[in-house]
Amino acid sequence: MFALFGLSDSLLAQTPPAPPVLTLQAPGATFASSEYYIARVVDERPSRTTVAGMLIPGAKPDQPAVLRQLDLQGGTLAALRQFVTQSLPHGEVGGP
Repeated sequence: MFALFGLSDSLLAQTPPAPPVLTLQAPGATFASSEYYIARVVDERPSRTTVAGMLIPGAKPDQPAVLRQLDLQGGTLAALRQFVTQSLPHGEVGGP
């Protein structure tokens, strides 16, 4: 039984951490316009991979930096839609 517990502990220790995410924060005030509104937000990228990379320095000076891929919290499209809804005019005043 001890070997089983030891194996479980070593497997848990090797589980990679969850990838970090970026959070879009809406500005305190929305941008108002009577000339346009946002009709919809679409993601037309051919490859819907992560949106950014973060270079993390090595744990020790002699270790190379590691590039970690980052995505927006909740997914790119959902995060952008939420940001636009909170920050930019929406409705049907003006043109899309």
